[in-house]
Amino acid sequence: MAQRARVTSLDEIRRFRIAMSGFVEDCQGALMSIRSEISRTQNWVERDQLPYWKNMVKKCTKDLGQARNDLNRKEMTSNRTIDEQRAVERAKRRLEEAQRKLVVVKKWAKMLPNELDRLIGGVRTLSATVDREGPNAELRLGEFLKSLEHYLALQAPTSDPRRATSTAEGDVAGDADAKNDGGGDGAGGDS
Repeated sequence: MAQRARVTSLDEIRRFRIAMSGFVEDCQGALMSIRSEISRTQNWVERDQLPYWKNMVKKCTKDLGQARNDLNRKEMTSNRTIDEQRAVERAKRRLEEAQRKLVVVKKWAKMLPNELDRLIGGVRTLSATVDREGPNAELRLGEFLKSLEHYLALQAPTSDPRRATSTAEGDVAGDADAKNDGGGDGAGGDS
């Protein structure tokens, strides 16, 4: 069974086609941005944060060693070592914090590729759909518009009964006049 569509405005279809084209472009831009953010995040964790916290652990370990050496030197010469003890405690806290952060960054460096692959899988599916179906839909809408415009340009036969009757009567009257002029009065055509 054929389906019918009630189209009241070709302009609305044109506007819809333009809006859909804009939507496809917006989706493609957003997907490109997502891919870029994914790559940037992975690089940030693996190339920036991991080396940074490894270096911070080394630096804090060195600073703690220096603070302990300062405390040991001070203990040999004086009983007042409160400042040096505080410096050792601060260095220990900094080292512990750097070690905790390094553990977290290592954990994320291992987990992130899997998590990003899951995210990228969804993005790829959407991207493929938008890249494939967007242009196809625009093309189909363009063809649909052309078909409708062609259809609307066709001249439908008139079905006005008065016009058809008067035309038919005119043709009959015209035929009768032609017969009368042509000597159809039976007089032999001599006038």
